[in-house]
Amino acid sequence: MFPTVLHLDAAAMPWREFNVGKPNYVRLKELNRDPETGGHLWLVNEPAGFKGSGGGRPHYLPVDEEALFLSGRMVGDPETTYVAGDYLFFPKGFLHSPDDATDIGAEILMRFSGPMSYVNGELPRGRPWRRDDERQVLPGQTNARTPISRRATADLPWEDWRLEGEPTGERVRLLSTDRTTGACTFIVKIPAGWRSPAGRRMSAAQREWFVLEGDYRTGGPDGVHMKRWGYRCLLPDAAFGGAGEGSDGGATLLCWSSGPLDHMGPAGDTRQATLG
Repeated sequence: MFPTVLHLDAAAMPWREFNVGKPNYVRLKELNRDPETGGHLWLVNEPAGFKGSGGGRPHYLPVDEEALFLSGRMVGDPETTYVAGDYLFFPKGFLHSPDDATDIGAEILMRFSGPMSYVNGELPRGRPWRRDDERQVLPGQTNARTPISRRATADLPWEDWRLEGEPTGERVRLLSTDRTTGACTFIVKIPAGWRSPAGRRMSAAQREWFVLEGDYRTGGPDGVHMKRWGYRCLLPDAAFGGAGEGSDGGATLLCWSSGPLDHMGPAGDTRQATLG
């Protein structure tokens, strides 16, 4: 699991240059890293004119790859152009994206389940790459999460987050879910002036938050006031909110959970959260 990060102001972090002087030069900010698996979370800045390292060939990774586009534009293949708000999930061994190029630059939040490396594949003979050429190429590999080539998050419906049937005031867009573990990635929107209705909020899963816009006050004994590009990661059974939790101007956050959406009270009683 990723180690605990009570608060990281990613906006204030310096960019780290990667592959300087090469056509696939980018800048990075590493927000977290799993010391056991090598999984990591990167904020990536691709400059105008960037081209991926595949040389126009499709590729796959030996780890899961997940991304949310924050700004700019990137062409993944002739049928897929990513803009701000687009989301993707490629499981390990999933062949995709021969282009990975941007004309105006792009900022992307990227998450990998292990050390990142590219394995190049081959283009079809006698015709250009098509979206339906994407496929799993690792023998015996099953996908617990459905591959997502591009999902426009703005087109997804907002659902009320409910505990014991009562709305908490938070609204959720569910981006992807692991069918085996219930782990999920989702966007949470909270209105201006919102305050948590719960005295203390905990989860049986590891939870992470990245503030896309607005402000969010976490509450609890280790409460912090997070603003745009603030990041937080807590281990299972840690209090992530409660007394003092809220937002002054409203906020939109990207969140990851290592298990199903739940709510655990002070006595350790775990109740499944519902959406709808």
